[in-house]
Amino acid sequence: MQLDVPVSELVAEVATGWFASLRPPPRLSLAEWAERHARLYDGSVFRPYPYQVAPLNAMADPSVRQVIPEPETSDSPGLWLAVQRR
Repeated sequence: MQLDVPVSELVAEVATGWFASLRPPPRLSLAEWAERHARLYDGSVFRPYPYQVAPLNAMADPSVRQVIPEPETSDSPGLWLAVQRR
């Protein structure tokens, strides 16, 4: 069998791909992860609304003990969160 590419280049290409598979995935916030990987029941991509980003990231923060949605008032549309830290 005749190869057009030197064996050393083939080995280098295979090794590069193998080492790339060992690289850890990028660190993502929960909101970024949801945007990339979460799917809705119909298979469409989940895109968090701006008011969903803070709660998602707060839930993934180990220093946050509790995330509490505040009720809607005349001053606030109810989108703010009370966050209790440890």
